[in-house]
Amino acid sequence: MPAYVDATAPAVEEQLRQLRALPRPDDDRIEAYVAKVEQALRLARDLAAAAERGHEAEARAVGRRTQAVTQELRALARELGAERCSSQ
Repeated sequence: MPAYVDATAPAVEEQLRQLRALPRPDDDRIEAYVAKVEQALRLARDLAAAAERGHEAEARAVGRRTQAVTQELRALARELGAERCSSQ
């Protein structure tokens, strides 16, 4: 898990940078989406750190929170008109 997060976090950070730079309409859902992406990234880092320390119970708990945030992200993306993940 730590290697995966280390490998993917820079791409997520770059996507966040690009999202923040885009002009966007005044829509609270967009701000909520960006905040959820930031939260998911923090949780992924927390999960990797817990796994690296060998704290299995903590890693599982953070993993469950990460899954919940990911589901919220998908729901927000659908509300905003996304039909599929841009990585697909």
